[in-house]
Amino acid sequence: MVKVRLYRYHPEQDELPRMETLEVEEGFRKAMVLDVLEHLKQQDATLAYRRSCREGVCGSDGMNINGKNGPAGLIQAYRFLIDSRDTATEERLAELDDPFSVFRCRQIANCTWVCPKGLNPMRAIGHIKVMLLTRGS
Repeated sequence: MVKVRLYRYHPEQDELPRMETLEVEEGFRKAMVLDVLEHLKQQDATLAYRRSCREGVCGSDGMNINGKNGPAGLIQAYRFLIDSRDTATEERLAELDDPFSVFRCRQIANCTWVCPKGLNPMRAIGHIKVMLLTRGS
């Protein structure tokens, strides 16, 4: 069996968000996360999640998988970083200053080409890279 840990919160029932561990058959080990969630939703209709185009490139399905967010999350971070009203820019940059964050992007533009919303995650990632490299200099 494969264990799946889900972050659950039902405001009418839960005082605080909680982690829930569910199990699926071993055959799901190589499946896409979205397929696993669809399977779990058939068993539990209260399971809710945001999904987008299913291309699996940008992560805009709103999931944090094994502690990593996709380019969609980086677009959101960039929106805050360039907002002149934001007072936590340095803290946000510190969170992104990680070898598995923007510096893993190889600038091949798959996320931009397949984005059904016409967003440009690659450009936002490039700007964040520049902000990280020029801070403190």
